[in-house]
Amino acid sequence: MSQTAKRIQAELAREIELNRRLLAVVQQERDILLAGRHQRLMETSQRKVELCGKLAEVQERRRRLAAELSPDGEPPARLGELLALVPEEYRPTLREQVAKLTALAREVERTNQGNREFVQEALDTVEHLMAVLASGGRTQAYGRSAPQATLPRLVTREV
Repeated sequence: MSQTAKRIQAELAREIELNRRLLAVVQQERDILLAGRHQRLMETSQRKVELCGKLAEVQERRRRLAAELSPDGEPPARLGELLALVPEEYRPTLREQVAKLTALAREVERTNQGNREFVQEALDTVEHLMAVLASGGRTQAYGRSAPQATLPRLVTREV
């Protein structure tokens, strides 16, 4: 049992490191978006996909190890539930690792969501501008002129 707990600690350490690297890539993606250097997005996206693949592998190994400790042979649904399965002497370290991992995962998600919103706003702006250009000031139904275009919500914004 203690050997399995040590292996779980090692997998959690790998998971923490991969999440740190993923956070750095997502933050770099944000910087690229803000700087308008979109040609670098492809490279960043590829690194993000690679890291996510490695992260999934590590998580799967951790789940298999946790299943070995579980009385029913199923891994716990939540990381916090893993603490009850390991011997007492491993709990403080695991608790700390789970807290770090949870905080990192939240930060990755928050930053990634900000990037997603920024890209969506940029797309909305482009679509709006395309609609304005496509109308070309022509009149719409019943002889009324097209409504005045409003400025895009945000052309740039801090993410």
